[in-house]
Amino acid sequence: MRWVWEPGLPGTYVLQARARSRAGAWGPYARVVVTIKPEQPTPTCTRTPTATATSTPTSTPSPTSTSTPTRKPAQAAAPTAQPSPTPAVIVAVETPAPPDGPKISGPRASTARFFYGGADCGPQEITLSVEVTDPNGVTSVRLYYALADKATGAMTPWSSREMSPADGRWSCTINPAQDIPRYDAYRNAWFQVYFVATSGSGLRTQSPGYYTAYTLSRCGS
Repeated sequence: MRWVWEPGLPGTYVLQARARSRAGAWGPYARVVVTIKPEQPTPTCTRTPTATATSTPTSTPSPTSTSTPTRKPAQAAAPTAQPSPTPAVIVAVETPAPPDGPKISGPRASTARFFYGGADCGPQEITLSVEVTDPNGVTSVRLYYALADKATGAMTPWSSREMSPADGRWSCTINPAQDIPRYDAYRNAWFQVYFVATSGSGLRTQSPGYYTAYTLSRCGS
């Protein structure tokens, strides 16, 4: 694609363009600085007037007359043409959009609430799974998780576990006592999670955070 741009006056212009892929994604800007200089006028020559002298007669002693030199009128200089700006031609190059990373589908959970401190209240662990697809294949998926106290908002440090592929999904089972640092710090806490997937070409995708979907509670008083 070509686009002809003609500046109105001499000067320095910053021109930029970017391309959009067939999928509608915009690429980065390509910038160029163009300086339009005024055209230097061609100097013109003027004719120097010459004096015309006449001889003085010497045959008689009468007073001699001397002719006064006359100047020829100077030739008027021809008007000079005004410089016209040189049009700049910009060639837009279509930049391919960067490839997307793996696609992560919404998680599934074995339970929305699990417990620590006793087996009488309900499940003592939680299993999470996600579906991840990529044309170049998927090399790894990690689960990141932390606890957030529902009463105060205080949090434990973030931890992570590698997930395992099975039946077209990636899954991981979390046991509070074994996998969550300070799992017993809060009586009732949000079990907050998100997922990070890596494709065969090295691209990474992070899922949204699921911060109020799952709960870890203490069993008993």
